[in-house]
Amino acid sequence: MAINLKWNSDKIGITTSLACIIHCLLIPALFIFSGYSLNIHDFNILGINLDYIFVTLALIPALQSIFDTHLSILRISFICSWILFLIGILFHESIMQYSMHLGSIGLIITHYYKLRLCSTGKCEHNH
Repeated sequence: MAINLKWNSDKIGITTSLACIIHCLLIPALFIFSGYSLNIHDFNILGINLDYIFVTLALIPALQSIFDTHLSILRISFICSWILFLIGILFHESIMQYSMHLGSIGLIITHYYKLRLCSTGKCEHNH
């Protein structure tokens, strides 16, 4: 029995953005309640800050979704949401950090909306 693994950029995009929101909201709360004073942005994997890993993981499915649809509104929403997300990551020490959450939520909503449209066949390119 073969397992059919289908690449779905929208499901991966939703999962990645949700993981980022959980990371950004839950982990600092755990530090506060546990009494640790370590900066959450000091965590890294193989020397790479987790924030930049999330930005990259959010970009890949967003780009795939942009190329998969002909609807300009979806393309614009993916681009704007990802840029908001990036601004929040780059300026996480300032008030601009909240754009990261808005960008993540925007990516989730846009991926979900595209997923719903594609299930009805309204998002494919006209060949």
